[in-house]
Amino acid sequence: MFAVRRYRLFLLVAISLAISVYYLTTRASWETTDAERVGRVHLKNDPTAERPIVNNPLVVPQRPPPDQEAADSPATTSETRVISSPSTSTDLDSSTTYSTKLAEPTITSEELLFKDESSTSGLDDENTGRYEVDEDSDDDEKIHWQKPFIHFPFPEDEIIGLPSGSARKLPRVQAVLQEETSAARKDRLRKLSVIKGSFKHAWNGYKRYGLPHDEVKPLSEGFADPFMGWGATLVDTLDTLWIMGMTKEFEEALLLVEKIDFKSSVRKDIPLFETVIRYVGGLLGAYDVSEHKYPILLNKTEELAEILLGAFDTPNRMPLTFYNWAPSDTSRPRRASAHAVMAELGSLSIEMTRLAQITKRDVYYDAVARITNELEKWQPKTLMPGLWPLKVDASGCGKAARRGKNGENGEGKVDNSKTEEFDINGEEPAIKPKEFTSDQEERHSGHIAERSVPPPSVLMEKERDTLLPKEQNQEVLAVACTPQGLSAEANFKSQIYGIGGQADSTYEYLPKMHALLQGRSRQFEAMYKNALHTVRDQLLFRPMIKDTNREILFAARHEFKPKAKAKAKRHVVTYEVTHLSCFIGGMFGLGSRLFGIESDLELAKQLTDGCVWAYASTPTGVMAELAAIVPCPDLDVCAWNETRWHEALDPDKEERFAAVEAWNKNQEAIYDRARKEVNDDSEGEIDRETGELADEKEPLQFVPKVALSHEKHVKARIQEERLPPSYTKFEARHYGLRPEAIESVFYMYRLTGDETWRQKGWKMFQAVQGATQTVVANAAMEDVTSQIGELDDSMESFWLAETLKYFYLLFEEPTAWSLDEWTLNTEAHLMKIPED
Repeated sequence: MFAVRRYRLFLLVAISLAISVYYLTTRASWETTDAERVGRVHLKNDPTAERPIVNNPLVVPQRPPPDQEAADSPATTSETRVISSPSTSTDLDSSTTYSTKLAEPTITSEELLFKDESSTSGLDDENTGRYEVDEDSDDDEKIHWQKPFIHFPFPEDEIIGLPSGSARKLPRVQAVLQEETSAARKDRLRKLSVIKGSFKHAWNGYKRYGLPHDEVKPLSEGFADPFMGWGATLVDTLDTLWIMGMTKEFEEALLLVEKIDFKSSVRKDIPLFETVIRYVGGLLGAYDVSEHKYPILLNKTEELAEILLGAFDTPNRMPLTFYNWAPSDTSRPRRASAHAVMAELGSLSIEMTRLAQITKRDVYYDAVARITNELEKWQPKTLMPGLWPLKVDASGCGKAARRGKNGENGEGKVDNSKTEEFDINGEEPAIKPKEFTSDQEERHSGHIAERSVPPPSVLMEKERDTLLPKEQNQEVLAVACTPQGLSAEANFKSQIYGIGGQADSTYEYLPKMHALLQGRSRQFEAMYKNALHTVRDQLLFRPMIKDTNREILFAARHEFKPKAKAKAKRHVVTYEVTHLSCFIGGMFGLGSRLFGIESDLELAKQLTDGCVWAYASTPTGVMAELAAIVPCPDLDVCAWNETRWHEALDPDKEERFAAVEAWNKNQEAIYDRARKEVNDDSEGEIDRETGELADEKEPLQFVPKVALSHEKHVKARIQEERLPPSYTKFEARHYGLRPEAIESVFYMYRLTGDETWRQKGWKMFQAVQGATQTVVANAAMEDVTSQIGELDDSMESFWLAETLKYFYLLFEEPTAWSLDEWTLNTEAHLMKIPED
């Protein structure tokens, strides 16, 4: 009894704690939604990431049984009943299954519709699709896909089908090559064997340390999952295995592909562009090169494609480039991003078109055809007619205003209707639309405009009553949205135009789509010609190099800043050497043959040779990611001028001198004030040890700074920054095992049959292989200007899927995988051009 009394306070505290823990635990299980638990995946990696919106008033229908999925259509799906609160659940049709995880709404449907779903925390500007999630996450933290509710359905007769009619006879693309000698054949086969050996080494390293994950880490012998964790390198590399004759490894890989669960991932947002080019393209490419012998490849493609189609469920059918695919997200209406990257929007067409051709399902082609139509409409209206800016407003909503209770319009929230009329120099546009010529009247067999999706406002008024309860419907309709097509970002501070990163494959796909559709649509030819007109006139430049007999070209970048005070800064041209732009030589060459533009073949050679020169220009023989260079005054004549290069290295010489002079004056004034505060006539102090007058201390003196002379400044920059002749700056010194340069070299050899392209390609291979191979596989280089050889612990899937494939195809028998029979997507997956 004494013991109980003694510890009664302790027992009371313990009982209270137990009750509290039980209460909190059960409360969490009642109120924590799947969206909150899934959201923790991103919050772990980025504490500043926005927490997902929960307690959605919309209901998510459960996925029907597999035998019913084929019968589903937009019409039947739109009849699914919806409730707004648990209190209405008694009225539900007993034949329909609904999710019951509902709560009071914390956000209106209007706010949901206007929330930008494509912006994702933690994504960098250079490669927005890469985002590595926690590899140790358990199953409760994963997204589990369910067939989503369709918010913006349209009748089947409005689906844009593949272009019909007879195929046009396309011009021959590949050159007719002479029969090689016995010695040349032996040399070629030896090089082919070396390249295949490099591939096997990297593939085995991935198999040992990376599978079933997206990538291998070649230095730490680990793995990474930046692309959903579905085995990006595995899927991306399938057709390379087949092309290299590694049939056993190919079939072993298919066993792993069959196990991929595309309906589940830790990552909550699917990077649409990366997923389409690596996964959909990888599966389809393997299906085509293996002559359709393995049905599992097509089955897995359709499984993934059905998930991705949900990204196109927006009012204007422009896709969510980062698709939040959890049921809690797909249950609410969303618009496409007002800040989309051009390449991520415009580079989905080859894969989805080829899937439509194989499956005979037009819905896949419809998804990308609508994007193409909008790009075509906008093309002549941009600041550089023919080209599109790197960042795009794809929302379809040009002006938003809230109506009052009586229907009156309020003040507009956003108005970017005038962004296209930016006056670059305060006088008149630098590039006038009248220079833009187009064949746009001949549109896609005449059925594009008629079948385009109705504007958002029409869709909302037409369809909302069947999708939302009346109360929520009124909130959505309270948003007045001026319909618009693709546009520049609203209130933009700058617009950037170029043909490299963030834009590249949008242009690359134009001639390839023309070939894939066998010329049945004139749309892609017209868009390509209009784009190339501006590229030739405004982007191409010749760099000033020491080898004056070598005519090479690069593509510049233009930036427009309407709010810049100085007129000179409203339109800035950057003369750059960027690896991502190196595909342009192959594109020019392919287009020259397909569209009969013979003069472009010479430009293609000069553009490709420019990237070959960029490889040879560095100490390692490998091209940097991004650098600036001195341009020639014109494209025809350009002598080397050391003085001009040095002037470019010290462009702010006068300002630099003036800044030092100003600093000296300021410091001298400070020292003068300090001296005046000291009484120079005061007696010195007595030394306590000697009793004598201490020596006067040295007076305070100012030592002026001396600015480096122009010569010393230039010499220091060249030495410290390791700048080869012609270069003025390295914006990014690394090499990420990229394929674009060797891609164009491959195209130039196949188009011309000139053996010098093989010689150039072999030197590039030796340099890259020597600098990047590790014990495990190959690793990206940190600095191509340094001979120390520091590497980055990364091997992206395109090293096996693209770079080594192009090296291999360069030395393969030219009749194999002919460009007259095959086209390649941006990940170098071979897609069969169908026979008429």
